[in-house]
Amino acid sequence: TNAAGSASALAEGVGPVTDDQHMGSVVFLHGFEKPSTDANWATEESPYALAGTGGSGSILPTQPGIIGNGKLTRPSGSPLGPNWGTSNPALFNFGSAPFTVEFAFRSDAATGSPHWLLGQYNIVGGQRGWGLLASSGLLQFYTSPDGTANASRVSYQIPNYTAGTTYRVAVTNDGTTYRLFLDGALVASAANPGAIFASTAPFTLGHVLNGTSNNGSWSGSIDEVRITNGIARYIAAYTPSLLPFPRPLNNGPAISANSMIALNASTGEMILGKAPDTLRV
Repeated sequence: TNAAGSASALAEGVGPVTDDQHMGSVVFLHGFEKPSTDANWATEESPYALAGTGGSGSILPTQPGIIGNGKLTRPSGSPLGPNWGTSNPALFNFGSAPFTVEFAFRSDAATGSPHWLLGQYNIVGGQRGWGLLASSGLLQFYTSPDGTANASRVSYQIPNYTAGTTYRVAVTNDGTTYRLFLDGALVASAANPGAIFASTAPFTLGHVLNGTSNNGSWSGSIDEVRITNGIARYIAAYTPSLLPFPRPLNNGPAISANSMIALNASTGEMILGKAPDTLRV
């Protein structure tokens, strides 16, 4: 994974590293490596180990992955997928803080109605937060300042958008500027208009919520989804890793609400705690 292991790499947005010094700011991390027969396949891999709840049962991990061994596959139609953070939606509230949303995806169709790839967004009840919308290859990152109004903050039309092609997407905000990256290239940027509404909606993949049903369903596969709340990992072009993102050392829940462990495999350094309060040994 790139631009995650040192201050210089973070500033430059380059280079592969073997650990993630920002693991304490990761609120969602999922590569869908477990088979669908595993009852815990929907539990994500950040220090929070959020369980996926709800869903119709037709949105499942499949092998091989886009990156690694597994991916999340969403069929055509309007199935309701798992939600994450139902009991702790504040994890996905960015407010005015920096953030990074990144993932890889393949779409089943090159054209079609607008569909949501991911987000914390409920159309009803004044609970719009943020989400990434795709329409025939036009990527648009939407946010709401008040839960009701919304606008696209940064957008880009993918040239020669093709079904079955892998695209790696990252959206960052460093507090002043939104940036959209496609396959590591900086393709769009715009000034940050202000804080994002603190929605109580859970985080969803392949759709957003419309009350208790879904909206803007998408069919395809998504993989290596990582959300970092408090850090803009990329501010310039970078080279996306072909490997899965680093995982917590214990690859499971944090030891406590305020602790985690990560390992720098290249130096043997162990990182204890959550940013900004970390101890390196």
